[in-house]
Amino acid sequence: MQRISEFISKQREIGYCITMTVLMGFVYVLLYIVVDLLNVGQPYDDFVRAFIFLVIIMPFLCLKIKKEFDIRYKSYVLVEEDQYYKSLFKYNPEPTYLLDVKGNFLKINDAAEKLMGFKNDELMGTSFVPLVVKTEREKAMNYYRKAIEGAPFSIDLSIMNKKKERLSINITAAPIMKDQSVYGIIGVARDMTEKKRTEEEIQFLSHHDVLTGLTNRVHLKEELEKLIAEETPFVLFVIDLDRFKLINDTLGHDFGDLLIIESAKRLEASIAIPFSISRQGGDEFLVVLPGASKEEIEEVAQTIVENFQQSFFIKEQEVFITPSIGISMYPQDGKDAEVLIKHADMAMYRAKDLGRSTYAFYSADMKNLLENKIRLETDLRKAIEKEEFHLYYQPSVNLFTNEIVGVEALIRWFHPKFGMIPPNEFIPLAEETGLIVPIGEWVLKEACRQNKTWHNNGIKLRISCNVSIKQFLQKDVTSKIENILKDTELEPEYLKLEITESMAMHHVNYVVSTLKSLNSLGVKVAIDDFGTKYSSLNYLKRFPIDILKIDRSFIIDMESDPYDRSIIEAVVKVAHALNLTVIAEGVESQGQVQILRELKCDEAQGYIYSKPLPANEIEMLLKGNNGNFNFDSQIIETR
Repeated sequence: MQRISEFISKQREIGYCITMTVLMGFVYVLLYIVVDLLNVGQPYDDFVRAFIFLVIIMPFLCLKIKKEFDIRYKSYVLVEEDQYYKSLFKYNPEPTYLLDVKGNFLKINDAAEKLMGFKNDELMGTSFVPLVVKTEREKAMNYYRKAIEGAPFSIDLSIMNKKKERLSINITAAPIMKDQSVYGIIGVARDMTEKKRTEEEIQFLSHHDVLTGLTNRVHLKEELEKLIAEETPFVLFVIDLDRFKLINDTLGHDFGDLLIIESAKRLEASIAIPFSISRQGGDEFLVVLPGASKEEIEEVAQTIVENFQQSFFIKEQEVFITPSIGISMYPQDGKDAEVLIKHADMAMYRAKDLGRSTYAFYSADMKNLLENKIRLETDLRKAIEKEEFHLYYQPSVNLFTNEIVGVEALIRWFHPKFGMIPPNEFIPLAEETGLIVPIGEWVLKEACRQNKTWHNNGIKLRISCNVSIKQFLQKDVTSKIENILKDTELEPEYLKLEITESMAMHHVNYVVSTLKSLNSLGVKVAIDDFGTKYSSLNYLKRFPIDILKIDRSFIIDMESDPYDRSIIEAVVKVAHALNLTVIAEGVESQGQVQILRELKCDEAQGYIYSKPLPANEIEMLLKGNNGNFNFDSQIIETR
């Protein structure tokens, strides 16, 4: 533009010079005429000639000069403008292109070459259509036709670059007009790939769980609302992983995350009918089964439970985790998404109350059960302070001498309003709420105190206490037990701790380490309920334990079921080979006692000898027969 201004300035100077020359000529002619009139004849003819020159010829000469000036000026401007627009096209930072009326490339700039990976020569004369992804080609052509008709447009498209990478671009295009005709299209593109990817990620994260990639609660609720709007029957599972928090807190959050990921995969692999699954956060999953029959529902639920019986191997460590499943159905159990989730949640807690690793269908009475559970939890928190807990003791008898060699401390809760509440009602609640830790510590202190009292009265025997998984997995469990023994002045060899088989298998490395520290302390350890869960002789060999307790489920039918008898015989032989004492639980008949003796089982515990008794009655029992601790299995009146 500066050059154009310079040109105009120069041309004005030329015009000025020409104009001045003409004026000077005019003056000269006038002077010439005047002189001629004064000195020469025929003045009139000369005047006419001068008049014709000045009035008629001179304007034409000026017009000619002006026209030439205009032509030179326009040519110069056109040249300069062409250079200007070429520069603007070439150096535009946005990808820019020219198309002819057939949609073929005429030219692309450097930015377009960089975006698409093609050189200008590679695209020259080729159609833009093959660059557009197939699903969007029709849309692109429709907009192109509108531009050919003279209408500018803006459109979002997906194209493929030379490397076959998908790019998201926004195109603003306009027709190139000349003499009211369209000669082609000029377009400017903006690379929107990163922006669109970010938007897609935000959209994905708003509807999906980051850890597992499953849909989240927002997506699930939308799905449920859609099914409800369409009046499509469906089933909703709420699945909670039992004791996950304990594993997460003990083995670390990274370990817990990996367990969640593997659990999600196992859940997906367990369902063979159409379904959708989402993670609601923590260790809770929701599964939707559209149009499933009652048989399919139970089959899916049972398959999930069974598949989780197998262990997980994470970071070279084997762990077990089980699912509790609550089930609600639309429209029977509710016609609102939140209500159905709530009811399935209630059913899930019912499954936990039933012992975990199972499933339960929602029923209307569950609301009352949950309300009672909440009231019970409130009272449970105050039970220690109000001294509502009491310990009962059940003897363990040597099968060959009939001597009472120990007692197991069993907690009882005497509620001021509801009377005695069975352990199977409040112990799971205590474990769920974490109250099992302070309750377990109270049991240990009271049992050790009572045993020391018996020792002072001349009665020396072993006392055993059940330790919950939460209590056992505390990092300071050994030091706490050591402090209790010091406070009560009970010798460590007279305390036996019972841990469940499933507890030991869930946290093998930690359990082995803790058992070794307890062993060095002098405390005896027993594996309780052996054979009911994940029995492994390999792990049994690794655990520094002293006693193996055979679960009552094998004892009940041992007189009539040869398989139970064979299992017990095998367990006794293996235990003795590992130098372990074997105790049979739940012994209730003389026939069972006889078989256990034949199988060389060491001790027995059950109602055949005595039901659990308060401390004073146990002491009377122990002091019977003139202080002889021999226990005659004929004494049934103590039951």
